[in-house]
Amino acid sequence: MCLYSTYRRLRRLRAVDIVARYGGDEFVIVMPQTDITGAGLLGQRLRAKIEQDMPFTVSVGVTTAGDGDTPESVFQRADALLYRAKTGGRNRTLCDRGETAQAAPAVLTDAALPLSDPGEVAQL
Repeated sequence: MCLYSTYRRLRRLRAVDIVARYGGDEFVIVMPQTDITGAGLLGQRLRAKIEQDMPFTVSVGVTTAGDGDTPESVFQRADALLYRAKTGGRNRTLCDRGETAQAAPAVLTDAALPLSDPGEVAQL
């Protein structure tokens, strides 16, 4: 039930985003045309909304693909950030900003999402 409830929230992102279950209790969101700041803000927004509405919390690892990356290297980096979020206290969003990972902003509003049209992301 928890996985399905989480998926129902995730599938309401932009039409260009791809949501897939990855492993036992993990999801992957591929967000084309989104920079690391936008992806981190959305990850934080999702984390906060799930914490508010559900009887469980989630941890989020956010990265971006760069020149020379393979799908495997991107997934490994995101997985390492997710693991750091879990071991660092859970219920956190960590974003890759080059060599180091930093916590995403704690407060997030819809206006902070870098979208050309605020209506592109459905209400979570």
